Amino acid sequence: ENHCNAIQPSLFTYLEYLYISNFFFSDHSKQLCRLIFSPAFSYLRICQIDRITLDESHSYLFSPLHQLTISPSTWKSNIYQYIFNACPNLVDLRIIRLRNLPFKLSSNIIYSHTSLRCLYIHFYSIEDDWYDHIEWLLSKVPNLENFIFIIDQNELNIEFPFNSLADLLIQHVPNLINFKTKIPLNNFLSNNLNTIKRFHPLFTTVKFYGYINKNLNSYLLITSQK
Repeated sequence: ENHCNAIQPSLFTYLEYLYISNFFFSDHSKQLCRLIFSPAFSYLRICQIDRITLDESHSYLFSPLHQLTISPSTWKSNIYQYIFNACPNLVDLRIIRLRNLPFKLSSNIIYSHTSLRCLYIHFYSIEDDWYDHIEWLLSKVPNLENFIFIIDQNELNIEFPFNSLADLLIQHVPNLINFKTKIPLNNFLSNNLNTIKRFHPLFTTVKFYGYINKNLNSYLLITSQK
């Protein structure tokens, strides 16, 4: 806690890049987050913090951040809402979610974050709520140009709906230029690879990776790169 609270604007006036990686950091991160997601570090542009916890009673505003990477340790409320409110100039957002965390995405947010161009979302696992999560998020970033969507474990009991993912991209992020996704298959793959390619113009390359080891899931890699 003392190390966390020692990071003060008065001591690091020209701080531009902040990287903190500590498994136990989240218990003491609220005070520092109040500073990071504010004008306090006026030169701060890039920030990466593992396992943060935001204060739901605090209003975060006017952060100068352009790039943010976080692993939320709790998701009791809409962390995206806090980030978008606090960081109007954010261009690059990377969210690495921990396993099986509950989250709520508010339906009463009507504004869009128009600055965001790059989005990286890494799920350690997904369940049936993945669609609502991704739809909500993409609907708020209409100018997105680069999207990476990585899944380590697929808890769905059905084949992953690649056509539904493609529809979300078409509907919400028409300016998308680069796309990449890695999705475990759980032994479900009824569509051939050429069919999946036709779902979206950015599904340029579709590759299947299978494993002899039954403990490892086969997965599909889709990318806009040739």
